Amino acid sequence: MAPMLSVEPSWFAELFPTEFRYSGTAISANLGAVFAGGIAPFIATTLYGSSGDSMTLVYVYIGFLGLVTLTALVLARETRGVRLTADAVLPEEKGVPQPELS
Repeated sequence: MAPMLSVEPSWFAELFPTEFRYSGTAISANLGAVFAGGIAPFIATTLYGSSGDSMTLVYVYIGFLGLVTLTALVLARETRGVRLTADAVLPEEKGVPQPELS
């Protein structure tokens, strides 16, 4: 859980403009916790019971959630080199040389 919680706050903050950053982060994190974490045990229990005590459907459900997560990650916008505040000045704009990243 630590790898997720260590990068999630900074990644969420970069996804929203400055004026909506706090609300966007709070709403998306909490809705995700409610819909993914809150009802997931009930769905998994229902799938387990309806499949005749087989974990196969639960594994398919977990795999589906993984695909949803991967899709969201791929579709998220890249913020490297993008101003995150309206008054921010990028180092390149100040004339500070930046290392080449491959």
